[in-house]
Amino acid sequence: MTNRTLAIKGVGFHATQASIRVKIDGNIVYEGPVLTDTTNPYNLQGSPLLTTLNDGVPVLTPVYSWEESMEFAGTHQLEIMATAGDFLYTHAQSNFMPVALKTNPTEMFSTGKGLWISCFAEEQSPGNVYREPNSNVIIDGVEQGRTVINSNQQYGQFYRGIPEGKTLTCTLNISAGLEEPMFAPPWDHTLGSYYGFEV
Repeated sequence: MTNRTLAIKGVGFHATQASIRVKIDGNIVYEGPVLTDTTNPYNLQGSPLLTTLNDGVPVLTPVYSWEESMEFAGTHQLEIMATAGDFLYTHAQSNFMPVALKTNPTEMFSTGKGLWISCFAEEQSPGNVYREPNSNVIIDGVEQGRTVINSNQQYGQFYRGIPEGKTLTCTLNISAGLEEPMFAPPWDHTLGSYYGFEV
């Protein structure tokens, strides 16, 4: 069976080059530079990179990616430290995730290899799917609520700003993937068309 790929994404803010350190389950998996906005190093809301994200265009390359089996459903402990500059953690995504048309919400199909959405989905009520993958979010020892910079409803995740020298820890929740059936193109990216894209 095909494995799927999960990815951590975000953008740095620094006058020259931002960098981070990422740990998963206590192990350092990445330490180094990230895509950096050097124009607005201390203005997260003024960043053209962030504006592009809010338009729903997944322009960011992964900071770190890894493979999981389709069947895996569970958690990892995630830690991100902004070692140089500030870092905005925007997405924890997976390909091969289940979605459905709202006109037929019981018929699930796979996003396939090329479409990335939140790695977590939980139906809280009929037609209401919660896709925030991070729980127990703490930054520099302070528990974080849901009042944050912004959220992208297509991906269902709240953006988390990590100041330079500070560390975010959280539980990363992951739902099982779906390999088949694949949805036949063309893919309609209209947000309201799909059951499972809501926050």
